[in-house]
Amino acid sequence: MKQQKTFSFFHSSNRHKFVTGVCISLAFALLFAIKLLPLTAQTTPEVVGYDDAISHNAQQMLAEGKEIFRFDTFGSEAFWGDTLKLHEAVAQQTLKKLQQAKPNKTKETKS
Repeated sequence: MKQQKTFSFFHSSNRHKFVTGVCISLAFALLFAIKLLPLTAQTTPEVVGYDDAISHNAQQMLAEGKEIFRFDTFGSEAFWGDTLKLHEAVAQQTLKKLQQAKPNKTKETKS
């Protein structure tokens, strides 16, 4: 009778032992490299310079945003001025508030 060869993951041949050893060694080397990567990234002195660049960029973006918010109309001046006449309503409200703030000085006439 012929003996059937069954598949076995662990063969006793030297080639399989070598491949298994290389795979295990590479796995340990990879784990070691991954473990050391965060340490080298934290100790580089260039990271400190990025904080200043980020702060400067943030301040510049805030200044640009303020300018846009204050002075850019995005083409809506026709809507707010012509259609709603917002400038007239603001002027009218301002005039009313000024009149209310000043007491009416009426001259009393003597009879």
